[in-house]
Amino acid sequence: MQTKQRIFTLAPLTLALALALASPLAHANTAGGTVSGSGNVTTQDSSGNLASGNGALAAIQTNNTAIGQQAQANEGAATAVGAGSLANQSSTALGAAAQGQGVGSVAVGAGAQGLQGSSVAVGQNATASVAGVAIGAGASVPIAPGGAGTAGVALGYQSTSTGIDSVALGAGSTDLGLAGVVSVGTTSQQRRIINLAAGQAPTDAVNLGQLDAAALAGYNYTNTATAGAVSSANSYTNSQITALQNIINSATASGLCKYNGQGGIVCGTNTTAAAGAVAQGNNASANYAGSLAIGQGATITSPTNPADPNTTGAIAIGNGAQANADPATAIGFQADAAGANSVALGYQAQAYGTNSVALGAGSVANRPNSVSVGSGAQQRQITNVAPGTSPTDAVNLGQLQQATAGLLSQANTYAAQGIAMAAALDIAPLYGADGYSLSAGVGSYGGQNAVGIAFSRRTAYHQHPVAWTVGLNFNGGSGAAVGKVGASIGW
Repeated sequence: MQTKQRIFTLAPLTLALALALASPLAHANTAGGTVSGSGNVTTQDSSGNLASGNGALAAIQTNNTAIGQQAQANEGAATAVGAGSLANQSSTALGAAAQGQGVGSVAVGAGAQGLQGSSVAVGQNATASVAGVAIGAGASVPIAPGGAGTAGVALGYQSTSTGIDSVALGAGSTDLGLAGVVSVGTTSQQRRIINLAAGQAPTDAVNLGQLDAAALAGYNYTNTATAGAVSSANSYTNSQITALQNIINSATASGLCKYNGQGGIVCGTNTTAAAGAVAQGNNASANYAGSLAIGQGATITSPTNPADPNTTGAIAIGNGAQANADPATAIGFQADAAGANSVALGYQAQAYGTNSVALGAGSVANRPNSVSVGSGAQQRQITNVAPGTSPTDAVNLGQLQQATAGLLSQANTYAAQGIAMAAALDIAPLYGADGYSLSAGVGSYGGQNAVGIAFSRRTAYHQHPVAWTVGLNFNGGSGAAVGKVGASIGW
């Protein structure tokens, strides 16, 4: 399902607003710069610059915007909104002490930091290095050893990605610094991946239904392709983040962004925010401290206490998105994260289970500690899955096929050994009324060979002959032996 991207742009603050807020200490030393508030400065080639708030600075190059006490926007096309926020060249910082340090970086949330170029950090105290994406309160994509960027993705409360090109999904998840992996938990806290369609390609993930069928049959495996295709969670996330720079700088048609007196920022009509929270969009509400609600009707509300000061870090991005748990993350149109530490990512995705993750449009995660990529009515495949190496890793179809092929080969070997041993087992014929007989036989089948020996003794007992037979054969490949003992009487 495709959804339309929502692009908002910040309406420029007008000269009339700047003049109304101006104080005798404001200073603009280049034509085109606009300042308001005590101690504000726009400097050098500052045409198009705007500084509003005590100590705000919009300096060096043009089109800088600094709003808030001690906010700083430097080096051109930079936007800093929030007390103590900092934005460098072409970067955006929204929230108290937020910092967009790298060129083209984005930092949204109190204390969020986009440390190097092209990084994105969304959530309270989230941190991202070169080309990294960190979404969630305390989420982190640090710089790699040697100063190189990892281009990792950390999605969820206090999730961490330190491996190159790796992804950590869900609250507290970590990739352990491994390159090219996707982690949905930690070594001590795993999650299940549910609603997983049957794998098709050798690098696809395999669901439990496929594995059970292979174990019961011993050598059969399925190669039937199932319907559906995986919608890339990263693609959806990137499309949302691409629009963030415009969204976080936007104001609704009826009003500008403003502080609520508790360190929070509200933009739009009927919009509310708790201390240190950010709410943008008509009817948006961010009622957890340090939470983030972006989009028309986006809500962050505690079911028991709508303004619980001990509940922090929830994120809701998208029209009608809801993050109603501590601290949940909901991204997408009408996405709903209702479980504690849950993540709902995609159009109408639903994460109801505690510590659960719902990935993709319409996905439902209603069990604790689970990861869902679909629903009961619509499953998806997970493709390009690396072979599992630990007991809690997902296995791909290539591993399953290799395992079933080994079982089939072993079964054929056992069958061939049994047939060869049966063929080699001989019965020593008896001649005369009394005496001995010894016979030997050789059997071969399917590349397996066996040797058999039989001994017979015949005696007369009360005028009736009695025969005793003892046989034994051996398989050369396995070393297995089969014995036979028999008796007969004649009259």
